[in-house]
Amino acid sequence: YKQERVQIGSTILEIYGIDNAYFSPTFDLTNAFELPDPEVYSILLAHIPVPEKYAPFGADLVLCGDTHGGVVQLPFLGPVYDGIWLPEVLGDADTVYDKGIFPCGTGKLFVTSGIGNYPNIPIRFLNRPEIGVLKIMPE
Repeated sequence: YKQERVQIGSTILEIYGIDNAYFSPTFDLTNAFELPDPEVYSILLAHIPVPEKYAPFGADLVLCGDTHGGVVQLPFLGPVYDGIWLPEVLGDADTVYDKGIFPCGTGKLFVTSGIGNYPNIPIRFLNRPEIGVLKIMPE
């Protein structure tokens, strides 16, 4: 739960960081931070991708990890995600944030599959480790 304003050249960024792995029903980022300044590009660093908890805050970009890309990616069927088998086939695709860029309120959510393994099942299947590199450009 830290916030830092940084300047890179003439660009100012507001960076917020949280380490939640679990959320109470009353979780609200505005209890920890003031709402982002709309004139400054804001980035929220969060442990797990829970966009419904982050969207009301209004960060321009939310960067998450923790899913390891679903650990298992099945050809043509998608991930085994958070204990849910074949969510993209069985109609739960709108709640699957395994890896990629997703809408998050007025901003975007980026999830990388990362380089680690799920601790209880130390394997990956058709899901290569990755390090995501994002280039943020002015509009």
